[in-house]
Amino acid sequence: MPPCQGAIIDLGQIGNFPSVKASFVLPLICFLVIARFAAYCRLTRS
Repeated sequence: MPPCQGAIIDLGQIGNFPSVKASFVLPLICFLVIARFAAYCRLTRS
């Protein structure tokens, strides 16, 4: 994940956001994927 975040930072600017701020969307996406998987596992075990 750090190389991907670094590549996003190297872009300079994404839309109206500085790339440093935009790069923190990547960990958010990872967290959401893990949370969704945990919810799925919890529902299937019940």
